[in-house]
Amino acid sequence: MSHPDIAEIVDSCVEEITAGRATVEECLARWPEQRAELEPLLRAAVALTSLPAGSEHAPAPERRAAFMAELARTPQQRPRRRLPSFAWPSLGLGAFSVRLATVGAPAAAIAAVAFLLVLARGGTPAAASATLTVFGGGVEQEVAGQWYAAEDGVTLAQGARLRTASDGRALLTFGDGSTATLSPGTEVVLAHLNLDGGRAITIEHLAGRLWNDVVTMPEAPASYVVRTRDVTVEARGTVFQTVVEGSGETAVTTVRGLVDVIAGEERVSLSTGEVTRAAAQHVAEVRRAEVAATVTVNAPVVAALVAEDGAATGSRSDGVTMRQIPGIDATATETAQQFSFADAPPGIYTLWLSPENGTPAGDTAAEVVLQTAAGEIRLPLAAASGIASRVRVEVSVEDGRTVLRPLDTQPELVAATPTVRVVETERSEQEAAATEERRRGNSDNARATASATPTATPTATPTATAGRPGRNDDDDDRRGGRNGRPTATPTASPSPSPTATAAPAFEMPERSRDFERALERAIDRGDAETLRALLAGTAAMEGRRARDFAEVIADVGRRGAGREAIRQALADGSLPGVRERLDEIAGELPRAARDRLRDLLQTETPRGNDRRNSDREDNDDRRSGSFPTIPPIGELTRLGDLVGAEPRTR
Repeated sequence: MSHPDIAEIVDSCVEEITAGRATVEECLARWPEQRAELEPLLRAAVALTSLPAGSEHAPAPERRAAFMAELARTPQQRPRRRLPSFAWPSLGLGAFSVRLATVGAPAAAIAAVAFLLVLARGGTPAAASATLTVFGGGVEQEVAGQWYAAEDGVTLAQGARLRTASDGRALLTFGDGSTATLSPGTEVVLAHLNLDGGRAITIEHLAGRLWNDVVTMPEAPASYVVRTRDVTVEARGTVFQTVVEGSGETAVTTVRGLVDVIAGEERVSLSTGEVTRAAAQHVAEVRRAEVAATVTVNAPVVAALVAEDGAATGSRSDGVTMRQIPGIDATATETAQQFSFADAPPGIYTLWLSPENGTPAGDTAAEVVLQTAAGEIRLPLAAASGIASRVRVEVSVEDGRTVLRPLDTQPELVAATPTVRVVETERSEQEAAATEERRRGNSDNARATASATPTATPTATPTATAGRPGRNDDDDDRRGGRNGRPTATPTASPSPSPTATAAPAFEMPERSRDFERALERAIDRGDAETLRALLAGTAAMEGRRARDFAEVIADVGRRGAGREAIRQALADGSLPGVRERLDEIAGELPRAARDRLRDLLQTETPRGNDRRNSDREDNDDRRSGSFPTIPPIGELTRLGDLVGAEPRTR
């Protein structure tokens, strides 16, 4: 009985691997005597299918050097034999064949595999693939039996093999939007990928920790399978993790949904919040998973928890959800969002809170509640609408238990939230579209309710009338001028009037002139909510823009109405930290604006610790024309006496 030669074995195995009927390990197990020669050829075949197609860039020098070194190590002195033709119809090459003669078998086979696979790919990415996101540390991909640094954003096809170093962290995003997070010390093989008419994903989990967020596909055949050495985990639309331990056991935790754990003849179902361990032929007793702490956001905001490496769990502002951080799950209702911490990696996490577009602003109580083993901690959120904020927490492990502690005693106001890294898929597009439709519906309902609901106006209550007599806001807006002091006039007797239409989330003006007009209108109309938002937005800024807007506040606050309104907004406790931040910005302003702003803030002017030196202040004063040139020493007068004086020259 004749035995097939290596070329025929490679042909058969590549066809089965490409069709998803077998893995590399299964093919090697069938041919133990040829394993040493067969393994590098098959690894090269499956790895090459995972490389980006159509690239015009030259290969990395270190990779090319490694490949050439591998060829140089091939023994070329042994007797050479003529290889048969390679004909691979399964790759769409028809009867195309390559006959390699007088070349060493291993080198020839590797070259043939590479050549044929590149041709078979046709310069287009594979239909079923995964996108790699590298968050940090060492992440490697195996190519032709050698490990190379994996590139962030690379597209991986079936058969790709990855591993993370002790500091490596990465994310795989599949075409349907499902994701798998690789913790440090994790190794996986993408054994099977098929998204044609449904989903069929199989991951061989060889070591470490794998956190899976699987998209539900109720109307299509869908399977998502994680296989370890002795255990198979099947899920259909759920969040779960597998941990391959050094002992060989596999720990499986279902965070939400339902998974089946199969070991030998045993099959056990795990529902939400359950965990078990499994090994060869046996699944241990199922128990409840422990939740170490929760963070609940009671406010109409979009919340996302972001790790130091950029991995995120929660929601983007457009409604797209992500669960990229192992051990942390996120749930949401109409009124609150909650983050549950189980065995999250130690480190510092930032909870970013941004206003939800289309959500009406309001002064209702808002807070962040931390529930830990040490008790409950409540952090009130500022009432200013439309201003983003953040809260930092620290996760540590003490005596084998996860401990959560807040690092901030109150949320810090920020100008904007960071952009999280999400690979755009059909899932993200659908979530964004659904969120947009929901917000549009909420906005329409709010307008309809507002226009149909009459309210009674209070009687004889003095209210501020915007603008000078004989002028209105529109006149001021067209001229770009400044409104005069408001005059108190009584309102008319009670009469039905519609309530105001719900306004969209507040947007901070971009230019200082627009900011000045918005500030004046808020003061003239008695709109305390917008006034607080403008002050908080300025406090969240940095650099030149912060100084320009702070000068506007100082200038508008010189007049009676502005002075009283701004002082009251800063004193009512709804803007924690804003007064202090504005005082810091004041230290960067020219002398005149600095003193006006600090007088408005009711803080003392410190001496000797402002960022601007006296020479820079003098130059700023000369350019602005607000104050005269400082006279020689001995002729200095009090700063208050110089206000309004004509500039003098030395």
